[in-house]
Order: sequence, then C-alpha cells, then structure tokens
Amino acid sequence: MVRIRKTVLQGAGTESGFTLLETLIAVAIIAAIAVAFISALTTTSKNTDLYKQNVIATRLAQSQAEALKSAAYDATAPYYENLQPSFPIPPGFSITVSTVVLADDKQEITVAVSNGGRPLFELKIIKTNWA
Repeated sequence: MVRIRKTVLQGAGTESGFTLLETLIAVAIIAAIAVAFISALTTTSKNTDLYKQNVIATRLAQSQAEALKSAAYDATAPYYENLQPSFPIPPGFSITVSTVVLADDKQEITVAVSNGGRPLFELKIIKTNWA
C-alpha cells in the first residue's frame, strides 16, 4: 500500500491547466479577430449603401436623358432645365439639367444626379436640330 500512496502523491503535483498569462493572450487574440470582423462588416455595409445610391443615380440620369431625347429641340433659354421627369424621384435625390449651346443647331445637355447635395452621377448627351 505504500507504493500506491507514493504514486497518488506524485501525480497530484503535476496537474496541467492554463496560466493567467495564457488566458489573457487568448482573450486578446479573440478580441482582435472580433474587431477585424466587425470592421469588415461595417465597411461592407457602407459600400453596399453607396452602391445602391449609385445604381439609383444612374437610373435616374438615364431616365431623364431619355425624356430629354424625346423632347422637341428647344433653341431658347432656359432650354430643358424646367423639364420635369415623368417618374418619381426618391427622397434626398435631385436631378439638375444644364445646357450648353455648341452651335446654332447643336446642344450639349448635362444631367447631374446628387443625393443630399453630394454628386453621384453625371451624364452628357448631344442634342441636334435636324429640321
């Protein structure tokens, strides 16, 4: 029986486990990974919102350009600036139309779309008077 007791007593001093330092390092690594993951999610969310705004702006500009193409040639100022779009404009978005006369029968029309005052998309078309 003496022999069994020695074995039990010797085994009691060799317990293994995590030290405080090891635990702190593991927590720091997990925290760093969590911060990187949350940062990536935030960036992705912002980029998705910006992409949606750009898609809306592109569609608005193209729709307004199609309306301008189908409008009759106007040789008097303010040209097409007062032409109202035939589609609803989402809240916060605005469409600006400006015209530059290149020749007596040729105009460069710029359609600019912005959201909250921040420019998002610009489209230029040339309109001519074939009559």
